[in-house]
Amino acid sequence: MGNEAFRAACLGALLAAALPAAAPDWMAAAARQPTPAVEADAGAVVLLDELVVRVRGNTEISSRQRRVIRILRSDDGGHDVVKVFFDSETKLTSLKAWSIAADGEEYEVREKDAVESQIWPGILYQDTRYKTLVIPGARSGALVAYEYEQKGRPFILQSIWRFQESLAVRKARFELELPDGWGFDAVWRNYRPSEPVRSEGNKWVWELETVPPVVAEPMMPHGAVVSGSMGLVFFPGKAGGQDAAGKVHSSWNEVGQWYWRLAGDRLRPTNQLRTAAVEAAGDATASVERIAALAAYVQRKIRYVAIEIGIGGHRPHEAGEVLVNRYGDCKDKATLLGALLAAIGIQSYYVLVHTSRGAVDPDLPSALGFNHVILAIRLPEGSGELMSASQEHPRLGRLLLFDPTDAMTPPGYLPEHLQGGHGLLVIHDGGELITLRSPAPSVNRFMRVMNITLHADGTLNGSVQELSWAAQASSRRAQLLALPGIERVNAVAPVIGQSMGSYLIERAAVQDLQGFQKPLGLLYSFSARNYAEQAGDLILFRPRILGSKLAADFAEFKEGKRRHPVGFDCVRLDSEMSEIKLPEGFEVDELPPATDIQTSFAKYRSKTEVVGGMLKYNRAYEVKEVLVPLEQFEEVRDFYRRIAADERSLVVLRRKAP
Repeated sequence: MGNEAFRAACLGALLAAALPAAAPDWMAAAARQPTPAVEADAGAVVLLDELVVRVRGNTEISSRQRRVIRILRSDDGGHDVVKVFFDSETKLTSLKAWSIAADGEEYEVREKDAVESQIWPGILYQDTRYKTLVIPGARSGALVAYEYEQKGRPFILQSIWRFQESLAVRKARFELELPDGWGFDAVWRNYRPSEPVRSEGNKWVWELETVPPVVAEPMMPHGAVVSGSMGLVFFPGKAGGQDAAGKVHSSWNEVGQWYWRLAGDRLRPTNQLRTAAVEAAGDATASVERIAALAAYVQRKIRYVAIEIGIGGHRPHEAGEVLVNRYGDCKDKATLLGALLAAIGIQSYYVLVHTSRGAVDPDLPSALGFNHVILAIRLPEGSGELMSASQEHPRLGRLLLFDPTDAMTPPGYLPEHLQGGHGLLVIHDGGELITLRSPAPSVNRFMRVMNITLHADGTLNGSVQELSWAAQASSRRAQLLALPGIERVNAVAPVIGQSMGSYLIERAAVQDLQGFQKPLGLLYSFSARNYAEQAGDLILFRPRILGSKLAADFAEFKEGKRRHPVGFDCVRLDSEMSEIKLPEGFEVDELPPATDIQTSFAKYRSKTEVVGGMLKYNRAYEVKEVLVPLEQFEEVRDFYRRIAADERSLVVLRRKAP
């Protein structure tokens, strides 16, 4: 059932079942506070966001979330829905919601009115579920509130308070209650630290007033990179120290120790694993070739299917079990590949990462910041291949970073979202946080070569060859493989349509679509009527035939309005070479000037010239850094303004005198 149909069905049932009820005191108190100033297009404002965490020794952490929202205008912001997650280790003990409509009508709904669902398609089984509660009367001018409580058995004695979001928050409040003798460390991110107030016993309260929203902007990095949060690490007193062994992580080394205790024995070798490793390696004799063969085997022969129950969300299945079942999730696939490599004498190590670059906070040692597992493979000495995704470690030597889950990215490369991010390298006696370095821009390469004929009536005919490598090839392959074969020939249409109004694709073919170690090729030809503009004896046309390098419309931002750094998908190098045959009887009257833009984060060059009677247009676009600080935003905007001007520039042809 679609989201809108699901919401309508729930709301219809709840309107019939909702009980008129007086708003709770905390909801009424929040409503009496002045509404803070908000963005002109804001659909709602949060009057109260409160999280209360109570630590009951080493075996239980309970929490209570309260939230009050003023809906300013009707939109699809989802403010009429509460979604609460739980599993076998985290019980949902209560769930309630209230609303006061603009006309004063009051409603109350409870947990019995909620709909329970399972999450994440592609997971065969997991015990994580969620309950959805739809709040009636949540329209423009309404006040809505909800409260839910949970109890959990923690694997890790930590908590993260994420108090900054897409809506302005009038008051954010966090209350912590610890057993006597316990302490904590607080790590703040992207926000000025606030000191807590201690109340009776071992209770602590943080309050923040008027927290600004995180406003979505083009090319902004992951929300965790820019939003405010506070991470808490709990330290038991002497009485609880022994029971808390392994649950207190105050360093990345301790996080690594925790994961090794969970996963280290999952790499246990078996005769079946040894046999599978030899068979998968085939005739390969060089170590690098054998690594590539085993990596491809796990990528393509082991289906991605997850079974996550309790600690199974963190702990992989045994390698032998994954081999027999022929399926597993990211940590299972990493475990199987690690065991297969060990069977042929090659050492590897788990690396915990997050699939959104920048989501991991280097200052907060925590397993809670990771959602994916890859592998670091120790390359034999003298290995000269597969170097773009490798880096030197001071003790372990050269390590090849590889994601066994990403079937589009072959050994030797990393998916673009992991390039430049952080990962926890796990070894038998601990772990350390490392940076997964970005490769040289020339690794993530795209090249377009065009042979164009321009006719006197303004019609254009062209043949194009496009080649993509590494991250650029992986993303394009994923798009093409998701399409039925007959539709792949139309994949070039958006590129052409972006650059001209009327066109006809005459032929299209894909090369090496599944040759993952090879560049992806796209060959096509097209024609376009009225591409060039005729003005008497003149013909005007844009030498930049296809494609644009404008990453976003930065011109929409006024001085000082940009709030966040600029994030690129990956470092990259794009090049374009065009040969344009000019119409008979015309000669070049005017050419655009060459462009050369150099910055610390990117560069762009273009040149239009006449060589041997042919018009040649060449350009190159290179991104050197994946994150540009906010302080350089004006430089970024100017960079793209100058590219836009170059892309609009025209060649002028004049009819030759008779």
